[in-house]
Amino acid sequence: MPQIALLVETALGSGRQILRGVSHFVYEREDWEIFHYTGSLGAMVPDVLRNWEGDGIIARINNEETLSVIESRGLPVIDVLGNYPKSPFPRVLPDNEAISKMVLDHLRSRGFASFGFFGVEGEQWSHEREKAFVEYSNSHGFNPVCFKISHAQKRQLNWDHYQNQLCEWLLSLNKPTGIFACSDQFGPDLIQACRLAKLHVPEDVALVGVDNDLAFCEVVRPSLSSVRPNHTEVGYIAASLLTEVIEKGEKAPEVTRIPPQAIEIRQSSDVFALEDQGLKKALLAIKEGACEGIGVDEVSKISGYSRSVLQRKVKKELGRTVHELLHGARISRAKQLLEMTDLPISEVAQRSGFNHQEYLGMVLKKESGYSPAQFRKLHARVS
Repeated sequence: MPQIALLVETALGSGRQILRGVSHFVYEREDWEIFHYTGSLGAMVPDVLRNWEGDGIIARINNEETLSVIESRGLPVIDVLGNYPKSPFPRVLPDNEAISKMVLDHLRSRGFASFGFFGVEGEQWSHEREKAFVEYSNSHGFNPVCFKISHAQKRQLNWDHYQNQLCEWLLSLNKPTGIFACSDQFGPDLIQACRLAKLHVPEDVALVGVDNDLAFCEVVRPSLSSVRPNHTEVGYIAASLLTEVIEKGEKAPEVTRIPPQAIEIRQSSDVFALEDQGLKKALLAIKEGACEGIGVDEVSKISGYSRSVLQRKVKKELGRTVHELLHGARISRAKQLLEMTDLPISEVAQRSGFNHQEYLGMVLKKESGYSPAQFRKLHARVS
């Protein structure tokens, strides 16, 4: 029976989700014996690991000590953090570029044309998200303004000073603005700073985080929108790759990127940042009626614009067509129902505005590469 050590912290939702993915794999295999050391990230190497006898390790490697101890064991290792540049081990990580694009697309679809990024100095995952967000924004003609602080700097500042820095940055941004917070853990900080700066969330500042960590997202008011990056799948794939290395001696890919699932839209970004009242009416109609079968002509009528004028305005402001917005709302709802319910696929098609199961299957296959049944099976394991 393989003996596997897990060095994954449980303080944040990302670590707990990775462990959940590993647990799914363990239940399927039923032949792994797990040694799990719990602790905070950066303090994950107990002395007992030096004498632990096992076959492989899944770890979030964050410092030299962790790397040194793990390397000294000479065992197969999968790194599920990818934050330490000297780590020689295969990595399974969220697709940070896809996450960043998903956030910008969401904020743009809500009419925002000014953007900011909150990041953490010294964290590779934050750097990757910042880089992708800035480059993708630039490619669409936008220039996001970034605020970055290291964990050490934040610890050295008292709360009031830290909040004042955030307020100064927030007030410097053009309004309304959409902000991408690199991690949910900073969402409450930003919402409090907005409150101090007398900025309304989401009307003046819309916020989107990453990890869908409910301890942060649902406690604050307004509640925090967040990307579900699929850390559970990170854990599952890491366990699968480690098994291949242990049992078959196969070399794992240097980096495996796991695409994000979706954005959980909550109060912090559930707004349309448009001065044009006709466009606001159109977007609200799409949000409320897409899955009820509303079409372009009906949206046009609600907006008060002719079909051609509305199409030009939507394309100019949002970079998409009305049809694309309707289609996106329907496919998003279909995915949500497949992930979160056991409804028959025919019912999913009806509730998401596709009417026919075959049409939904064709569209989802083209969009995701999976049939509805395959999509459900994949995400049921990682939901």
